Amino acid sequence: MYKLLTSLFLLLCFLIKLPAQNSCSQISLIPIYPCVDTVKNIQYGQGRHDYFFPDPVNGCAPFEPLFTDIFRPCVGNEAPRPLVIFIHGGAFAAGNKSDFWPQCAAFARRGYVAATIQYRLSVNLVSLNRHALIRAGFRAQQDAKAAVRFFKANAAEFNVDTSNIYLVGYSAGAITALNVVYARDEDERPAEADYEAICGNWFGCPFCPDLGTLEGEGGNPGFSSKVNGIYSFAGAVMDLSMIDDTDDTPVAMIHGTADQTVDYDSACFLNLIPCAKLYGSNSIQQRTEALGLCTQLHTLPGAGHDLGPYLDTIVAQASAYFYELVCEGNPCVVSSVAETGVHGLEVYPNPAGDWVKMKLPQPASGEAALINLTGQVISTKILGSGQAELTFSLENVPAGIYFLKWKSRDGGQSATVKFFKTN
Repeated sequence: MYKLLTSLFLLLCFLIKLPAQNSCSQISLIPIYPCVDTVKNIQYGQGRHDYFFPDPVNGCAPFEPLFTDIFRPCVGNEAPRPLVIFIHGGAFAAGNKSDFWPQCAAFARRGYVAATIQYRLSVNLVSLNRHALIRAGFRAQQDAKAAVRFFKANAAEFNVDTSNIYLVGYSAGAITALNVVYARDEDERPAEADYEAICGNWFGCPFCPDLGTLEGEGGNPGFSSKVNGIYSFAGAVMDLSMIDDTDDTPVAMIHGTADQTVDYDSACFLNLIPCAKLYGSNSIQQRTEALGLCTQLHTLPGAGHDLGPYLDTIVAQASAYFYELVCEGNPCVVSSVAETGVHGLEVYPNPAGDWVKMKLPQPASGEAALINLTGQVISTKILGSGQAELTFSLENVPAGIYFLKWKSRDGGQSATVKFFKTN
């Protein structure tokens, strides 16, 4: 009997601890840890530059080591935590991983593992042109992917939840983060990344070598570089067509309307000739809305490229965004099965007109919400005990793609279904 009671007691203790192992329970919207542990200059990968002179020892292709600084809550061993990787700005010519130290500490105090990475800076602003900008951005993308693979390969050492890895980037770092999630197919690899004989050679070493695959050769090739969401500050892409309806990674963007470095909409970067056109956050938002992707855009009216005055606001918004993704999951992924019923949830008619109904397989209690593509809750309804169906009016709702989300009263179950609203 004593052994039985002891076993039951140990099992009860184990079960009581289980909720603390959930990543959602590890993080907070506000700082909850009084201090942060930091380890700096950990090598996460490697990369090659263009070659301006031959290297007698390493030949034409010497590797440059790449480093990261890692911030964690000052607590003992516990369950894996979500990871946020910060990518600094600087036009691919300047900037330092230390630029994001304060933000890494802010996220670590909220319960995350946070890292800020060095990446290859290969732009000369004096001789900058479109070709060099694309090649530099491609290298940065490879390095960011290498960082993701590194943390997945070393998740146990750094206490990382590999199912919750997010990127935050500013300016060139935001361009890098956007490329990580939108340039995933090899046919989206830019032609400028190829070997180009026109650049010439120096003692047999090409100035413009082939840059390799989208993944690069930064290390840990057996691991995926896919992330679970990004937050882009003053970001852009150079080709809107690489964004397609399979790009289901959640993306949130924040951008000032008076940004004269990376245009809010679209413009030639630094007035380069030939034009190196960047499509800013507003152009990206229009593209993703047309494709039915659930991105978010937070506009800062009158703000320029310097987001320094808004950093506290940005940290609060980004942490709220990641908290929702960790705790609620990816709102962008709605499978064909889900559209006809998730956990038995049905939405009809689909496409909908002036109204739409949500029906559960049996009476239940909880809350239902009508949500647009930007994540804004348009209206909510309470599902009382004994109810299995609710009707939402769509008379004043514009045509487009929407979601109906149901969450049980105790929070133990939830389901989201996508539907279309016609004119």
